[in-house]
Amino acid sequence: MVSGPRKVVGWCVTCGAEAEMVPVDEAAILRRVDSRTIFRWVEAEQVHASETANGLLLICLNSLS
Repeated sequence: MVSGPRKVVGWCVTCGAEAEMVPVDEAAILRRVDSRTIFRWVEAEQVHASETANGLLLICLNSLS
């Protein structure tokens, strides 16, 4: 069984709009890179990210395209 990405709809401050957001591990799978690469992209502001109240980092799917 294959499941789809764990997406949530949230506000992306950088896009200035609602966007589908995924956790770092899902973003890594979608882009076929490791999680460290996603974290590097976040730090370099190459992808949009938002942290939830409980500390989960979510990546904006619009910025992964």
